[in-house]
Amino acid sequence: MSQGGLTGDSDRSRSEREARFVRRDRCSHRCMRISASSAHASARSWVHRKKWGGIDMTTEQILWDFDALDMLPIGMRQTTKYRPIVPVTGPMKWAVAEAVATAGRDRKLIHFRAQGLTGRNGTQIIHRIAKSALGSAADKVNWYSIRHSLIDFLEMRVPGRSLSAMAGHVAALDTRERRQLRQNDGSETTRIYLRAKLKHLDPIRRTLENEWWREIQKHCKTDLRLEGLASERAWLDAKQMHKPRKHLINI
Repeated sequence: MSQGGLTGDSDRSRSEREARFVRRDRCSHRCMRISASSAHASARSWVHRKKWGGIDMTTEQILWDFDALDMLPIGMRQTTKYRPIVPVTGPMKWAVAEAVATAGRDRKLIHFRAQGLTGRNGTQIIHRIAKSALGSAADKVNWYSIRHSLIDFLEMRVPGRSLSAMAGHVAALDTRERRQLRQNDGSETTRIYLRAKLKHLDPIRRTLENEWWREIQKHCKTDLRLEGLASERAWLDAKQMHKPRKHLINI
């Protein structure tokens, strides 16, 4: 086969996969205000299999200093099914900021009328949105398809290690480093060290910002606020208001 033929096959394969991504995940674009993490892969679809999942995230899992979410719930031990750190990008910044501001006493990020959703009613919401957007094709949309729509999209664009770490296939941080992320002592040296440990997220962050959300916007009536500084400003304001403060005690 000629070099031209190989290139043509490669381009056609990529186009087919991108078209599949658009068809399969079109309804998730309209989920933005309901679930900040649904269109962002849901990191893992534990919602159906375990008590803890993306839909149970609380405000304490926001890593304000690192523009990220820790998918491992507070008080839960890490197992071989690795719960990753995922970057907060694009409209997720204002969506998370609004979710924090309106969270109820349970501090659940994904909520309705200040009450956290369960795996069951979260799934029902996904199905209602899918039916509205896709009609008879709605049965093909679920947490698994949303997750893999993003995985397929990133697979063509980011290094394998970065994708494996965000998808939860490999552990990017050990237990001590994960604890440091949450209990940041405010030291700039510590922040620099931890940012270096999260370097694998940089290619994913760039791809989401420059390609993923712009592709989503083409198929979404809601303004995702991709232009200007609205999302960044909302995130910074929320960080200033809600980030836990360290108090210095003189002994």
